[in-house]
Amino acid sequence: MTIEAKVVLDSISEEGVRLTTMELTYPRFIHAEFMTHRVFSRNASSSRAIPVEKMIERVKKEPAEPVHWGKNQPGMQANEELQWDALVQTRKAWLEARDAAVKFAARMHELGAHKQIVNRVLEPFSHITVLVTATEWDNFFALRCHPDADPTMRTLAEAMREAMAASDTYNAQPGWSWHLPYITEADWRTDQVQFRTQPEANQYLAMISAAMRTTRPEPPSPRRTAARLSVPRACSSCMRLTRNTW
Repeated sequence: MTIEAKVVLDSISEEGVRLTTMELTYPRFIHAEFMTHRVFSRNASSSRAIPVEKMIERVKKEPAEPVHWGKNQPGMQANEELQWDALVQTRKAWLEARDAAVKFAARMHELGAHKQIVNRVLEPFSHITVLVTATEWDNFFALRCHPDADPTMRTLAEAMREAMAASDTYNAQPGWSWHLPYITEADWRTDQVQFRTQPEANQYLAMISAAMRTTRPEPPSPRRTAARLSVPRACSSCMRLTRNTW
């Protein structure tokens, strides 16, 4: 199982507001919980776009699993973990369910069903890659790093918090700097950028930034991605950092 958090770009506006974009990988079965945080701007990989053979290979090689095999008790939290044979047999049952999902997915694929149908069967055992951008993180960390949070979700939140703590921030240049994930210094030196005006160059690189994550099968609209902020909240992954923004 994989839970990863990597800071792609970390910017600070002229007003001192921090804008952070992270690339996350985590079990898909906690994605609904992650989606409840509305202050985040997100874009996620879609199982509808992944070939069935590749999806099956991923699920067989590295299935998503809980990080904590909690023992049944009243309430939402399982403080005590299963022990010994109960733990071994429960995890074995989980993997048997994975094997059954793979079997029936392969059967539907052989019958000619589209991947947008077949891959749904595999989703409980798959991972998802998410690009998230935000300026407000305190509430998320307070809720999801709490001992009462779902253990798998807490592991992700703690990885995100550690990644932000170790990140090097970029100070915006007055008046025109943009937050452009995946854009490198080499991109700024290309002829397509050098022979454009500053506003045109920013718009051009914003479109590249929007489509740069080739593993995201459904990249966001460049027009939406390059939108300027009018509220003190991140509404897209690529944005202009100006005094009026914040």
